[in-house]
Amino acid sequence: MAEVSPPDPHSPRFQLGSAQLEALVESKDTRTLLSYGGASGLVRALDSSAEYGLSVNGTQPEISRWAQGSPQTLTSTIPDSPTAPQPPVAASPSKPSPARASNHLRADIEDQIHCQFAERIAHYGTNFLPEVQIKSLWRLAWEAVQEKIIIVLCIAAALSLALGIYEDVTNENPDEPKVSWVEGFAIIVAILIVIFAGSINDYQKERQFQQLNAKKEDRQVKVRRNGGTMFISVYAVQVGDVLTVESGDIMCADALVLPGSSGISCDESTVTGESDPIRKAALDVSSAPSTSREVAVAPNLDGIDPFLISGSKVIAGVGTCLVIAVGPNSFYGRTLLSLRTENQPTPLQIKLNRLADHISKLGLLAAVLMLIALLIRYFVNFAQHPESRGSATTIVNAIVRIVITTVTIVVVAVPEGLPLAVTLALAFATTRMVYDNCLVRVLASCETMGNATTICSDKTGTLTENKMTVIAGTLGDSYRFTSTRTTVGVMSISEVSQRVPGRVLALVHEALSLNSTAFENTQSELEPFKGPPTEKALLQWARDSGSSSIQSIRDSVETIKIWSFDSNKKRMTVLVKYVRKNDTSGSQDTYYRLYVKGAPELVLTKCSHLLHAPVPLDCHRKIVNTISEYSNKSLRTIGVAYREFTDYDEALFTADQDDALVDQLTWLGLFGIEDPLRPGVTESVAMCRQAGVMVRMVTGDNVLTARSIAIQCGIYEPGSGGIIMEGPQFRKLSDEEMEFIAPRLQVLARSSPEDKKTLVNWLQKAKEVVAVTGDGTNDGPALKSADIGFSMGITGTEVAKEASSIILMDDNFASIVKATMWGRSVNDSVKKFLQFQLTVNITAVLLAFVTAVSDSNQASVLTAVQLLWVNLIMDTLAALALATDQPTTALLQRPPDKFGGALVNLSMWKIIIGQSLFQITICLVLYYIGDQIFDLDLAMPEERLVHRTLIFNTFVWMQIFNEINARVLDTQLNVFHRIHKNWYFLIIFIVIAFLQVIIVEFGDVAFKTTHQEWYLWLTAVIIGLFSLPIGVLIKLIPDQWLGWLPSSITDNYHHPRDLTWKSPVDSVYTQIQNHPMFSGRSHTSLAGKSSFQSEKVTKSAIALTPMGSPGPVMSPSTGGEVPVLVLPEPAVNHGLAPPTGDSSPSRSSRGSFSFRRGKSAAGLTSAAVMIPAFTLTSVAVNNEMIKAQASPIKDDIYIPTSRDENH
Repeated sequence: MAEVSPPDPHSPRFQLGSAQLEALVESKDTRTLLSYGGASGLVRALDSSAEYGLSVNGTQPEISRWAQGSPQTLTSTIPDSPTAPQPPVAASPSKPSPARASNHLRADIEDQIHCQFAERIAHYGTNFLPEVQIKSLWRLAWEAVQEKIIIVLCIAAALSLALGIYEDVTNENPDEPKVSWVEGFAIIVAILIVIFAGSINDYQKERQFQQLNAKKEDRQVKVRRNGGTMFISVYAVQVGDVLTVESGDIMCADALVLPGSSGISCDESTVTGESDPIRKAALDVSSAPSTSREVAVAPNLDGIDPFLISGSKVIAGVGTCLVIAVGPNSFYGRTLLSLRTENQPTPLQIKLNRLADHISKLGLLAAVLMLIALLIRYFVNFAQHPESRGSATTIVNAIVRIVITTVTIVVVAVPEGLPLAVTLALAFATTRMVYDNCLVRVLASCETMGNATTICSDKTGTLTENKMTVIAGTLGDSYRFTSTRTTVGVMSISEVSQRVPGRVLALVHEALSLNSTAFENTQSELEPFKGPPTEKALLQWARDSGSSSIQSIRDSVETIKIWSFDSNKKRMTVLVKYVRKNDTSGSQDTYYRLYVKGAPELVLTKCSHLLHAPVPLDCHRKIVNTISEYSNKSLRTIGVAYREFTDYDEALFTADQDDALVDQLTWLGLFGIEDPLRPGVTESVAMCRQAGVMVRMVTGDNVLTARSIAIQCGIYEPGSGGIIMEGPQFRKLSDEEMEFIAPRLQVLARSSPEDKKTLVNWLQKAKEVVAVTGDGTNDGPALKSADIGFSMGITGTEVAKEASSIILMDDNFASIVKATMWGRSVNDSVKKFLQFQLTVNITAVLLAFVTAVSDSNQASVLTAVQLLWVNLIMDTLAALALATDQPTTALLQRPPDKFGGALVNLSMWKIIIGQSLFQITICLVLYYIGDQIFDLDLAMPEERLVHRTLIFNTFVWMQIFNEINARVLDTQLNVFHRIHKNWYFLIIFIVIAFLQVIIVEFGDVAFKTTHQEWYLWLTAVIIGLFSLPIGVLIKLIPDQWLGWLPSSITDNYHHPRDLTWKSPVDSVYTQIQNHPMFSGRSHTSLAGKSSFQSEKVTKSAIALTPMGSPGPVMSPSTGGEVPVLVLPEPAVNHGLAPPTGDSSPSRSSRGSFSFRRGKSAAGLTSAAVMIPAFTLTSVAVNNEMIKAQASPIKDDIYIPTSRDENH
């Protein structure tokens, strides 16, 4: 390989071009990188600083203004040290509207960064990708014109126009008006109006989705600039910026790992296809490289990868990196540009397209039959009445009119508005959902959320406020404190610094300050710390209890390794190096200290000492009891411990996992953190229950805290039949147990992301539509597996956001309820339009067919232009009117629709059939006897036109008022409910009514209408108005009358699972029938005895006899296993199973669950599961019978006091 010249420190400001940097990343060329001087050389070449970042030209407020475009995170400047430059911070502007923020986001950011980094941008570009050009209005119109049916209609209309012009030119009668051309011209104009109305709607939809895409791609990243740390928009990142990255981030640009970074690993599978995680390490040289440096100076570079590829996911570690390529020059940017495709249709759109095809075929069939019938009748009349044949032009014109009428029938029958309706509903919903703090990333999720049957929600930050405060704790096992002293022997937090020994307190302060990713915010007294809420609460406690500056503590040590929080191990670990002066020898002594914090019961199992003393068993139990005490008060508990090393062990200290180090720890203390419930959470959970959506809590907190919070917010009700379980026991369940437990599981505590994914998969197997929340990197698989994945906009990692389909911008559970309402609203909007359009379709096609065939001139009572006007009403305008209703809480007063169920349900069929019969009956009555009712002479052309205008006018007014009926799908009789809230509907309703008046009174030759007297107007409007009471009467028809319809239509709801337990005997009998031991046996008899009283606990016994058993079924004496059969009973309390091997009467009455096996009754395997159950107390087995006795549970909960993993 040839020599590569390193950057010249005396050359112009930017010494490397974007092409050189692209090539560096593309090939991950570490040898060329080393020739540039490694990371340090590249920092200099890009005129940046690893410590201070880029220098901003101008004042800081300019950055703050545009970086605050995202509603989730405000820009802030937090200097890393008191001596760092501290530019002023502008006051926060008012929050822009979502629409404006999306529309002006790019322009605002580009204006600002060009002011401050003009020269840098000229060299390296911005982090924007070129915008996707939406289709222009003219292109959309051209695509509409290219539809085959429109082409046929245009050809026929053009032929009609040409013939009309020819007739007028050749007509020599000066007294006859020359208006034959008007009909063909009017048809063409009507076609153009229909095309452009649809195109304008499509164009508006495209613009809305473009604005939404701009918003959902924007996010905040943390960079160093002017010596301070700040959050900026991802679009504002520049080449030369120093980014701070940690586990859960998605790289927004190509970058280079800088020295000081710890344990960074990346998942590059989405960008390079590499399936295994790739470790990243900084590549640097100790001194500036010379121009003659050869590539061969580093023979061992093959195992080093310092390149962070844009689009890859950081799955472990923390550190800083130098941005070297952005936007279309980055690896991921080039890939995205080459892969850009149009949005894929949603499941509902696919289903509606399929339905539209079926309706179109039926319409085409009706049109073909009509064409055949009209042509036969015309030629029969032609043969029977030769004197009325007319000229050749007249004959051709008559045939063309027949063709136009039949083609127009197809145009009316083809429901172009169906796909448009769902697109408009989705565009309207996704835009408005931003105001409800729901940012939709995957369009299909919006409609799927309407079918959600269960929500697996995190606790922290979603159900709770995520505003955490340490209100209680115990240092060691004896220094207890609370926020305010309430009992003797317990100090207040303000007294901690006076009553706790200084060395102990200093050790705790160091443990909290060093093992944390939060940092001090010197710019705001209202928010003293920035970072995760739990860590902010602990640092705040440290400050309140007399700690020195957090930054000064960190500056006094050297960080060797950080093991980020692991959701499986429930802990975070840091290893630091101390250097102290030896008072005896005067030399410098070096030692290392490992700080661990995490789930206290798990950290405690790794502890062998308590403040330099062995931990006695009673002390261990005392700490466990304190954990239980705090948890029962709904407090989050955090345990802190440490371990000291005198010698450096490179293998252990640089390992990817901390397992070998986390042992023989010294217990420091326990902290109880209050995180109050969010206001309105209890009401939101109750609304979900009312809506038939089951809420389940999946949390990393311990079972006591989880249970307490679940009861507070209404997720779990003791005695309801739900189950509470811990993750370690959940993942040990067999498939049979999981099938039984998962649907009833209401709280899963101490869970890992894998547990969450497992629960989601089992719920989906049970035919549930699952929504799940997640905020961590490891939540990605569960978010992807779920039908709808919600990520947290404030606390969520970028990996979680990328894997989700909807981002909760306020991390609030109430926003999930709003998303459910919007999802149901989208589905209802489509159904409203479908109900309205099918009614118009059926009536228009049948009316045109019957009247054309029965008319002596083969002319339909509805002309082609009139039918196109009706098509405009029922397609474009109706879709816009019916797809824009705001959701209400009334949508949550019914169960969710079955996912994949019928689009048209029972109540819709009643309305469609009933209204169609009413409209057809009225129109045919007016057609056949209207002349007699209103004393019209149809032999006179003027009065014949009045008669036909009356029918057309009445038909349209029935559609106008039926549009009001279509607003309500269910059995609600008040169709005007909240009509004043939908301005789209009201405006469109008024516009249609106004245009109908204009068409009737002034349509004349174009629409084949004429002036109507007041009583004819009154008749048309009153008959149309009758659609409303007719709709009420139809809704009152009992559903049983339509029982002959398929069950998929008559029962379109997903009914919530009944958690109520069966009686003990029935429940056990069901379990036995499903148990593998009895599979294939034709008969099983069950004899049982059960007795329960509210005040007195009695026993229940059952006897199970497998008939025809050839020999012993199971025998403890021979080492066989005995099935543990649970006798559930809703009237008893809930509890946990006892530890394995504990056979004392007081412990053996605590419970178990179905199909758990053990070798004897006294040695039952147990699991930490709260379930209404009976505990097996004795088992007897002989050749013919298994006898089991069980006692109801008396204790509420069981907490293991041993560290045995079996517990």
